[in-house]
Amino acid sequence: MDHYDYMVGLLGIDHVAIGTDSSVGPVGEGSIRGLESPAAGKNIIRGLIARGYSDGDIIKITGGNALEFFRRVMG
Repeated sequence: MDHYDYMVGLLGIDHVAIGTDSSVGPVGEGSIRGLESPAAGKNIIRGLIARGYSDGDIIKITGGNALEFFRRVMG
């Protein structure tokens, strides 16, 4: 969660998004605690709420910014 705070401070809320790369190895190997499986992705949202991010900011980080990027690139 510290990295989200850092990136938002560095780039601004409109330029931060979740990158959900998936592991090709056994589940849990090399995982971040609390994100051992795709189903645990909701823990990111819980963490953002706990850090005081607004609903609008969470929407941006969890997909809104990525969609806006694709709209700009794809036209």
